[in-house]
Amino acid sequence: MKYRGIELKENTEAEILIALEVTGITDDEELENYIDEISERLEMEVLPKIKADVYIDVVYDNLINVRINDQTFDEKGVYIVTSLYNEIRSKAYENVNCSIGVNADTFFTDDDGSEYNEDSVTFEQFMSRLEM
Repeated sequence: MKYRGIELKENTEAEILIALEVTGITDDEELENYIDEISERLEMEVLPKIKADVYIDVVYDNLINVRINDQTFDEKGVYIVTSLYNEIRSKAYENVNCSIGVNADTFFTDDDGSEYNEDSVTFEQFMSRLEM
């Protein structure tokens, strides 16, 4: 399976994840409480439905990553991240932007020639960049 023309396979550092960015909350205490609430809701409402070793990683004050342990970037991994994404989106968390993150141990080349190893995209962009 390829993503943006790059083979992402077992025994690489490639990772797919769900990124949840909280927006519109500027008060630090309110933001911290909301991140805690979202994390708890994910633990109770979403993670039990996914048949994989999934965990929550609070990356920044306003960013939660939902990661999958020991998952290769293959059809099963894409199915799991798609299921996670759809489950999270169905909960309609307020003030939350949901995207799919792809991290690779090599570089993607953008249209302007710039290179990077992380891609944060919408579900539609993610699916359109996959090559089976």
